[in-house]
Amino acid sequence: RKFRQVVLRNPKAGGMCSLWFTKPVSLASGNYGFQGTIQWSSFIHEMGHNYTLNTPAGYYYGGKTDGSANAVFSESMAQIFQHASIYEMVNNADKYGLKKDITFELAQSAASSIKILRKGYSNYLKHGKKFTSWNNPRTPQDETAGAFMTIAYKFCEHAERQGKGYRIPLKRMMRLLQTFDKSLRRKYNQRNNTSQANSFRATLMVSALSYAFSTDLRKEFKKLNFPINNKTYRKLISRLSH
Repeated sequence: RKFRQVVLRNPKAGGMCSLWFTKPVSLASGNYGFQGTIQWSSFIHEMGHNYTLNTPAGYYYGGKTDGSANAVFSESMAQIFQHASIYEMVNNADKYGLKKDITFELAQSAASSIKILRKGYSNYLKHGKKFTSWNNPRTPQDETAGAFMTIAYKFCEHAERQGKGYRIPLKRMMRLLQTFDKSLRRKYNQRNNTSQANSFRATLMVSALSYAFSTDLRKEFKKLNFPINNKTYRKLISRLSH
């Protein structure tokens, strides 16, 4: 089944943004995205937003995880889709009919973006591993950046270590995340900055990563100060056995 997306040019914009709620689904970019070498990684990042915010089909994340608590899911998954998609395209260029020059540009774009991802993870470690899933709207910085960059970086790290590519673990990760429903939305509690909601958001993403690689990653992420709830973790994993 195809998931068509439209790319719009906004001359007044300084960056790119996802317009996951439009029909058809779209994204917008400032002029810079079309000048010189195409900003492939950034475009695919926004497309990742569009996909993940419109899933699951019957109860999509978009609109239900908005606001100050959105990034731990939306930015993590956009980063993961961004790098997993380019990995798939570069390593299967013939399958997709991609020419060598385009494949080279994709690889270069991914190399640049993965450096940014690695830096985000390193900064999280450097600044005391301060996990939070809540971005305080009264501050100029995004307090959740360290958390979502760490989640995305760890996906890439485990995919590389496992050596089986990015596609299968991402599909498995999405299987767990697509169990999102009204009960999980209440626990995600997007409008409130509570310790319980913070713990649930962290546990949701670590559960999805664990299922992606068929490995319990709780210990690894607890060392990174992710406030994982063991009971919630077991319940999330068990949802896939039903």
